[in-house]
Amino acid sequence: MKKLILIVIMMLSGWVLGAQEWGGRYFMVETEDGSTPEYRAELYLIPMGKNKASFDLQIHEGSDLILRYDTDFQGLPVKNNKIIYHYPDEETECTVEVDLKPVLDPGEYGIRGGFIRLRDISGGDGEGLEKSIVSGIYSRDEMVLLDKNGYLYQTDELGNECMLRYGGHYFNKVTVPKKVKGFSGEEYRVAGIEADALKESVEVIEVNLSDENQRIAPGALWNTDIPYDWSKLSLPKFAYPDKTFDNFVIPMEAAVDNSAQPNFAWAIFKQNSSLVVAGEDKHGDSDRRLGLDQLHFEDIQGQYYMSMTPWRGMFKGYEAYEVQVLIADSRFAGLHDWPSFSRWKFPEREQEASEELAWNISRGNGGREVIRSRRVGWLRGRPGELDLFELEHKDNKAMVIFVWQENGVPVALGSLQTEFEGDGSSSVWNVDDEGFYGIPNLVSIAIDPEGGINLFLTKDSPESVTCFILHQEGDRFKYIDAGQWYRFID
Repeated sequence: MKKLILIVIMMLSGWVLGAQEWGGRYFMVETEDGSTPEYRAELYLIPMGKNKASFDLQIHEGSDLILRYDTDFQGLPVKNNKIIYHYPDEETECTVEVDLKPVLDPGEYGIRGGFIRLRDISGGDGEGLEKSIVSGIYSRDEMVLLDKNGYLYQTDELGNECMLRYGGHYFNKVTVPKKVKGFSGEEYRVAGIEADALKESVEVIEVNLSDENQRIAPGALWNTDIPYDWSKLSLPKFAYPDKTFDNFVIPMEAAVDNSAQPNFAWAIFKQNSSLVVAGEDKHGDSDRRLGLDQLHFEDIQGQYYMSMTPWRGMFKGYEAYEVQVLIADSRFAGLHDWPSFSRWKFPEREQEASEELAWNISRGNGGREVIRSRRVGWLRGRPGELDLFELEHKDNKAMVIFVWQENGVPVALGSLQTEFEGDGSSSVWNVDDEGFYGIPNLVSIAIDPEGGINLFLTKDSPESVTCFILHQEGDRFKYIDAGQWYRFID
């Protein structure tokens, strides 16, 4: 049986009815009966021209969205200070009336906000929505600003900066301004784009910044239709931290791209990130050491960065000497998804990959036996795993194969080969580690807009750290050398 739900949204009286006055984000602070809300209710009310507006009403239980009514970013007429919207689906017919000028006493509530009343007239059969879910007092979020384009901005705690945030109308070419005005006319510097700001904005084809110091948070551009070209991106650099995790250095050797690094970037470790600012550039100082030396961290030939937003939880469970990170510019960070994953960490027990997958790898390489396999890292909550296979030696050649698999099915493979002398009775995957098998460190995973996998790995040994990238091209991984650091021990 279809139901008819009437939602009445009324804004407090005494307001000037300009778009800047009633647009923005609202949240429930009190239910209609005066109790504390059991659910988190949000209303995004966005003007679209002088006589049009749209809304997005969301009800959350914990982290789950359990109810949503929205206009799909379509403008509805504003007539006689009201917006009426009819939302039909297979089970429910919802009519929403937004009253922009109700007769209410603002002093009664002591807040700037709105009043939402939901009336279920479906016949009271018990299958309708509970009125307490959405009925109550809504306050406008004064920390969220609105501009003439329908963009929303989240202000910081200090109240002098803001970031483009989720909930606004974002289409075609989005230009992030240098400044925006608050509801009282005060100015805020726009620092950049939050991680989920363009979530669901699939019609955005271009994003432009107005200030070289503005930043784009990791994943912010991943849900858009912005053209993607790996070959035109500046790839992240590998770096390591000092013992406090507050500073990072990129050892810059001549064999690796030493182009100028961005003033603002992101230090990325696994799925976590921290905003960093460029410090001293000492990559051309031959009097300094080149490589990995955490005991003399300030005496390295390289590019230094300092964390602007230290987050100790980013490296929980790790000591500084166990960690390598990526330093990524805003564009690379923003265009990729950085999924949560687990990885093998010394001294945890090493785990073998599946026997079936090992058999397939052996069969695909002329029957060459797999002598060792290890799980390197795996996604949390969805399929995706990196496995490493070492094949038996043949004709004085050794080979390891990296496989990204989902539910046991190979998605992309990449191989490394080397020649050796002698009988090759032990592994040559780590030649300076007395033949012991070594699992590389999976520093991070970046998924491109088309679902391609990019793996950032380091290989530790007693004398050096080798950095490399596995970039998916079709069903193969392209190996990209990202440098090797000599390890100083003194």
